[in-house]
Amino acid sequence: MGTPADDGIAAAKRDAQAARDAEAQIWWSGKGRIACAEHVPRPGSDAWWMDRWELADAAWLEGYERGHSGSARCEVCVALEQLERGPEGAS
Repeated sequence: MGTPADDGIAAAKRDAQAARDAEAQIWWSGKGRIACAEHVPRPGSDAWWMDRWELADAAWLEGYERGHSGSARCEVCVALEQLERGPEGAS
């Protein structure tokens, strides 16, 4: 039996892993869009069905990386990061 500190460390590690797993979820649509779990349309919504969203499996992610020389990233997250950085080359 571990100490309360050990239990707290183990819980923190589990929470951190759960957060990484949620961030790692990538969804793709039949129209070629990519989203994370936060930005994918609500399951069952019109956008969900019309765009045919699916959770990307390991084979899809590996194929994407081979074809695009990089990891699949949520389009909304990328756009928000670009907005935070501001216009490139602006002084």
